[in-house]
Parts: sequence; structure tokens; C-alpha cells
Amino acid sequence: HGIGKSFHEGPRILHYDAPSMDTVLRPGVAITIEPMLNAGGRDVLALEDQWTIVTKDGSPSAQWEHTIVVTETGAEILTMREGENWPESVLEEEDTGLS
Repeated sequence: HGIGKSFHEGPRILHYDAPSMDTVLRPGVAITIEPMLNAGGRDVLALEDQWTIVTKDGSPSAQWEHTIVVTETGAEILTMREGENWPESVLEEEDTGLS
């Protein structure tokens, strides 16, 4: 999802391939990538607090996120921790298809 003046704003970025989604990320757009890895099925439920997400089948799950800004030459990970390294190819335009 996008990050800006509002929490969880557009663009909507899915965790899976959806041919119907044709979002193009342009320089200046800030997004978060927050994958959810489930040991079981992919179906999830929101708890009563409307914030906590759990798997429908009760299987263990992990979720984390990074905030990324699209630049003229690729992307910059804004939330990278000290000592954390990402392959340069992840951040280069030619490998990401950013335009």
C-alpha cells in the first residue's frame, strides 16, 4: 500500500500476481511491502479490533514490512536497519521494471 498523508492509502499493491492489476510505480511514490507468510492456507481473518490479522486455519504466520520510495533510477528502502544488506539488483531499475 501507499504511504503519504493517510495510513494505508493507494496505490494498492497485492502480495500475489494479479493480471488485472496494472499499477505503474513512478518516481516519488512511497509504498510499503509487507508480505505475510503462512505455514498453512492463505485465507485470513481480521479480529474484532480490525487490526489483528490471523490465518483462518489457525496456522502460524509471520509478517514484516519495509517502506520504499521509487526513485528516478530504481528504489530506496527507507526502513533498512543498520547492517541489513539487500542485493543491488533488487534496487536497480533494469531488474525491477520501474518506470
